[in-house]
Amino acid sequence: MKVKLTKKNDTPCLTFDVEMMGAPLVSSRTCVHDFPVIVLPRKLWSDFTEPGLPQFDVSICLPEMKRLKHLLERYKTLGQAVTVTATKQGRLSLKMEGEDGVFSTHYPDLRVPVYRDDTLPWQRGDSALLPDTASVRVDLRRLGLFLSAELGQSKRAIANVVDTEMLHMFFLYDDLLIQYFLPVTHKQ
Repeated sequence: MKVKLTKKNDTPCLTFDVEMMGAPLVSSRTCVHDFPVIVLPRKLWSDFTEPGLPQFDVSICLPEMKRLKHLLERYKTLGQAVTVTATKQGRLSLKMEGEDGVFSTHYPDLRVPVYRDDTLPWQRGDSALLPDTASVRVDLRRLGLFLSAELGQSKRAIANVVDTEMLHMFFLYDDLLIQYFLPVTHKQ
């Protein structure tokens, strides 16, 4: 994928040029998306700062992406929201409540990341003061969008849960960090 600042019809745009590889012996395709933007002069850059990240309650490494994507595709037929629960002991559960019943999937032995370096833009607070379990109910379609954004094999795929408020997820590559914030979804 290439990201470029371009000018289309006298309008500045961020152009995403994505090359989609085909199967062997099949040519690849290129998909181009142009998003109009407003270019800020350098003198105004200091007026804009990256938003602060909330302190999360529980952090957990995600299971294999292929299986997780497949599971969420199945859940889409059952409802619109999923409850994500993570524990400090490395357990993750996804629970779907629909008209046909309550369905849940459990991952009991996932890795819990340890943040000891300065490579990530957030830090956990004192773990003794944080809860052992955190849950959040999020929109299933939006969660699926994030998981479909994985660009090959990431070094880490981690979910940070702010109990009853937000799910913060990210893929960490060698030179790229993709973050996604999912706010809580209330029952309808």
